[in-house]
Amino acid sequence: CACCGEEFTGLPMALGFACPAGWEELDEATRKDSFLDSDFCVIARPSGAVERYICGLLPLDVPEIDAEFHFTVWLSVSEQGSHSYLAVFGGGEYTEPGCFACIMHQIPDFEGSLGLKANGWFQPDGLRPLVELQDGDHSLVKAQVQWVDLSQVERWAAIMHSGA
Repeated sequence: CACCGEEFTGLPMALGFACPAGWEELDEATRKDSFLDSDFCVIARPSGAVERYICGLLPLDVPEIDAEFHFTVWLSVSEQGSHSYLAVFGGGEYTEPGCFACIMHQIPDFEGSLGLKANGWFQPDGLRPLVELQDGDHSLVKAQVQWVDLSQVERWAAIMHSGA
């Protein structure tokens, strides 16, 4: 595993992105003024603009093996959405059930997924929000509503582990 260094057998049922789109292109000064960990990201731009991101789980059913695959994705959220999530992250009751968000990745095989509108539904006990896509005409939305083939999960695993 590129994240933890452990060796796993079998097909991964979760794959993810280490940072939101654009993080790796930040200049050194902007990165120094910004923050990234495994659940939260704040980018402080030299202009004074602040971008906030939270990490969520995009579930996709895989009926062939009676399982659910998850893409761990970064969500662009408002200041209010970020504060609502962060205030209770790790324990307690959320005052809001979730927040509006946008997917911050180009999901392999789903052209145009960067910027898709979504809801991030907050989960208890420090679990990542579940992502529900909104744009009904996009192929990724259709995949979330319906299902994906096991062969698609195998392809994603090959793509993500090759670093492509």
